[in-house]
Amino acid sequence: MKKYIKLFFRILLVAILLVVAYFYIAFFGNPVSKILCKNSAEKYVAENYPDCHIENVAYNFKDGNYFANIQKEGSVDTNFFVYTDWLGNIGYDSYESYVTSGHNTANRMM
Repeated sequence: MKKYIKLFFRILLVAILLVVAYFYIAFFGNPVSKILCKNSAEKYVAENYPDCHIENVAYNFKDGNYFANIQKEGSVDTNFFVYTDWLGNIGYDSYESYVTSGHNTANRMM
């Protein structure tokens, strides 16, 4: 009987740890996916915007995707995002809507 109680508590502990891990990943993201996002974004930026660099990579818990904040050295208006999914696949970038359209400059002037 004592053996079954120990087994029950071990299973309960594993279940609790899985639930905690699930909620942690849901709100803060998966560290492996963050690395995949960073690597994909670095490659994408090097190919498409060679004069820019990645400032940081973050997780958006609302849609479950990752984004990399891209900045051009010496330019306050060249700041945009590259969005990826949890596998590191590039979704889109916001260069046109933030930089080319003048959105960043207009926000800075306000």
